[in-house]
Amino acid sequence: MYLRWDVAYRPGKLRAVGYREGKEVAICMHETASAPSALKLVCDERDLSAGKDRIAHVAITVVDAKGLFVPYANNEVSIEVRGPARLLGMENGDPIDTTNYKLSHRRTFNGMALAILEVESKRGAITMTASAPSLGRASCECRAGED
Repeated sequence: MYLRWDVAYRPGKLRAVGYREGKEVAICMHETASAPSALKLVCDERDLSAGKDRIAHVAITVVDAKGLFVPYANNEVSIEVRGPARLLGMENGDPIDTTNYKLSHRRTFNGMALAILEVESKRGAITMTASAPSLGRASCECRAGED
């Protein structure tokens, strides 16, 4: 089961409030993003085990000047990895994108892409940097430790 409201598009803020017995119990707000301005990276884990079986996922999103997610962004992003890890590939979820996933660059699809790293058997700091024309650079760091 699901509930759906069709709302005409208008830029601005959409605020939904949930009530229980007349008391406000939940709020969800979405704001229209402006033009793409930067990249944001989030690693699924900060402390990783070293070894061939360890994989890290780094979510790449395009944001505007306020840090709001830009869902229509379609920017080419390049990846560089430093430290005891290597880039296994990139994905964007676009069902018609036939770009080789093992390349170190990919377009975002609906404002997002995913980088997949393999942590090597050494310990140390891992830095992944993403860059895109007109969006600059962004980095995230994690650490490879002992198994």
